[in-house]
Amino acid sequence: MHYTTSPEKFLLLLLLSISLAWHPSSPPFSITLTEAITVNFEGIKGGGKILYNGLEKQDSISIAISSSPDNISFQLSSEDSSLVEIKVYQRYRTTLAIQDDDSYMELTDWKHFEGNWEQLTWGNDLKIPLKKYTEEDRAMFPAYTAEELLAAVIAHEQAYMSGSITPFSKYLSNPLYNAGHFLWSYISTIDLHFQLIYQNHTCNKFIAIQMMGGC
Repeated sequence: MHYTTSPEKFLLLLLLSISLAWHPSSPPFSITLTEAITVNFEGIKGGGKILYNGLEKQDSISIAISSSPDNISFQLSSEDSSLVEIKVYQRYRTTLAIQDDDSYMELTDWKHFEGNWEQLTWGNDLKIPLKKYTEEDRAMFPAYTAEELLAAVIAHEQAYMSGSITPFSKYLSNPLYNAGHFLWSYISTIDLHFQLIYQNHTCNKFIAIQMMGGC
């Protein structure tokens, strides 16, 4: 997203965005980006949950949602007259999942594919829709060997399942097992990068949107 104008006009446009009506089935989910800037998300069904807030120390915050990101947009409201321009960028990350008829596992601490940062644009109503991704985007994932996958499954069992053995360890240990029938990658995280340009300096803030159950 690229927007530049006088500080006074920019402030007025941002304040006007607050008055726009929200969709009745999707109440806004708001995040304080700075003391003077708020990000108001629309379209998160069931709301969101803040997992980690490190804006004061690491300029980042992590939230979790259980709905698809395809219809999510957001608006910015600001009370900072020194803010001249905001640029917003988006990227996505994929994670590998494994499943059979009875069990399911997301290898959240293993490999990920990270897409490139892409700049978002303002909508005519001052909303900023999240970029939508394709099946080809979801299928992107780094190459791995059967040995690496087995080691990742065992590490997940030890970290999150008290070391208990899942069917996946048994399957993957069997050279006759065709893992491709049970594996797929999905978009697990969407990252937003807010570049805040002031009259005398620039700062960067990040929001990581984690998909509960993937998308």
